[in-house]
Amino acid sequence: MTVTWRQALKSPDFWCWYWRVEGCEDLEESAMPQEALRIGPPGPGPALVLEVSKYERTLYLAHPRLPEQAQLGWMDDAHWHPHALRWEETIRAAEGLTEGRSEALLLLTLFTPTTPTDDREQVSRLLEAASRETGIPEPVREQILSVASIAVDAEWRCDAGRWVIEGKVYSLRDPRNPSFPFLELQELSSR
Repeated sequence: MTVTWRQALKSPDFWCWYWRVEGCEDLEESAMPQEALRIGPPGPGPALVLEVSKYERTLYLAHPRLPEQAQLGWMDDAHWHPHALRWEETIRAAEGLTEGRSEALLLLTLFTPTTPTDDREQVSRLLEAASRETGIPEPVREQILSVASIAVDAEWRCDAGRWVIEGKVYSLRDPRNPSFPFLELQELSSR
């Protein structure tokens, strides 16, 4: 993790901006990390990559077999598609870090929908512990817990060895999307 990301993750203003908490001040562009954050096990293998800009938070998958990073999801003010990860994948990616596990969990929650079959109590306990460990502001903690506690009207299912989401979601992880890196993402969560 770079110095810039470490500083940002210690800033209450960054967390308010990242989670778009109402009433928070807008974050100056100079206070945003300009480089991507790699979330995954150390080494050259697959990893999630988070990029932030003034108007967008974008999640990618970096994998040695892919010619370039594959976009998994994004959150912006116009036409978002954030539903990219299953809770098992988010938890596994955060656990694989040598530092910043709690911060990674809180960052990736933005891209992780809670479905009716997810264990919402377990998710809430994990997020509560992570938010207390990182010391994020109370309004941000409340925003994260409320987002994670509401089940979206969707369902994860394994389709020919690929986890897909179907229902009322905004996701690139659709069974009809041939460009989504289903197998490469599965390798990341199985490391």
